Amino acid sequence: MNKIDVLYTTDKNYLTITLASILSLAMNSNFQQEENITIHLMTEGLDQDDYRLIQEFKELCPNLKIIDYPLEEFDIAGYGIPKWRNTQVANARLFFQDVLGNKTSEIDRLLYLDADTIIVGDLSPLQQKPEPIYAVDDSVSLGHKKSLGVDRYFNSGVILLDVESWLREKYQERIKEFIRNNPVDHLLYPDQDILNIILKDKVTSLPRNYNMPSYSYALKGKDLSKYCKKYGVPVEQIEEGKKDPKILHSTGLLGIKPWMKNNIHPYNDVYRQYIYEANPSFELQSPNEFTSFLVQHPNLFYPLFMLKLYLPRSADRTMRKVLSNIEIPQKVKKKGDNQ
Repeated sequence: MNKIDVLYTTDKNYLTITLASILSLAMNSNFQQEENITIHLMTEGLDQDDYRLIQEFKELCPNLKIIDYPLEEFDIAGYGIPKWRNTQVANARLFFQDVLGNKTSEIDRLLYLDADTIIVGDLSPLQQKPEPIYAVDDSVSLGHKKSLGVDRYFNSGVILLDVESWLREKYQERIKEFIRNNPVDHLLYPDQDILNIILKDKVTSLPRNYNMPSYSYALKGKDLSKYCKKYGVPVEQIEEGKKDPKILHSTGLLGIKPWMKNNIHPYNDVYRQYIYEANPSFELQSPNEFTSFLVQHPNLFYPLFMLKLYLPRSADRTMRKVLSNIEIPQKVKKKGDNQ
C-alpha cells in the first residue's frame, strides 16, 4: 500500500509553521489519498487556542490522520542536551521510541521532517528506498566534522528510516549511552550532531532535491560556487536539485525566515501560501533588532552572509550560536502585509 508515517516535533511558536508543512505534504507528496498519510506530532507547551487550531486544521484535511503526543510527561531536559531555539522539543525526536510507545511497532518506515520544511514534489519514491537510513548531506565546515569525529555530515531535517532496523540496532539505547558518557553541552546543533555521531557511516545519501536549503536559491553564480566550495557541496548537485525540488528547508540566512517580515528570503511566497491556508489569521513575526537591520538593508545582507566564508571556525561558531538562540516576538503584521 502506498502509505507513509511522518514524524514532526513542534511547540507553540512553530505550530502554524508545522501545520503549513503538513498541508504541503498532503497536497504535493503524491500519496494518492490523505488517509495514506499518518502524522505523528510531538508537541510541547500547547494551550487551548493551539489545540483549537489543530482541530480546525483537521477539518481542513479530514482524511489526514494526526496523532498528538504531548511531551510534558517526558523529561527530555533530564538528558542534559542543550536546548535548540530555547526549547527541548527538537531533542525529543532522538527518543521517538519512548514517545510513540506502542505505535512504534505499527510503523514500517518513518519519515522525519523538520517543522520548517515545505513539500513541493513527489515523495512516493521514498517508499521504494531499500537501505535502513537516508538523509541529505549538509554544508558544514571541515572543522565541525573533525570536532565530531565524522567524515561526512548529514542534515537531520529530512530523515527516512526503517523502524525495524532502528530497533534491531538499538540506536535509541546507543544515543542514551552516548549522552550518559560524553559531554554534550558544547554541541553546536545538539540533536543533529548526536545523530551524526551515532549513525555515522550507516546513513545513505538522498539526492539533494529532498532537502533544498535556503542558500540554494538565495545565492547566485559565483557566490553560490564560493559557498559550495567552502562547505564541500558540489554546486552541480544544487543546480540539479533546483530542476526538480521535492522538499524546501528554511535553513540559515542569518536568522531570516519566510514567516518573518522581510523581502529577502527566497521562500517567502511558497511558504506563506501554505501558512495562510493552514492558519488564515496568522500574522508575520517581527524580526529581532539584528535581523530587522538586515531586512531593512538588503544590500548589506549578502556581504554579511558571504563573510561567513572567511571567518575562523571559532567566530563562525559564535555567530551560529547567537543566531540559533534568537527569540522572535510573534504577531505583528497581518496577512495583508506585502512584505
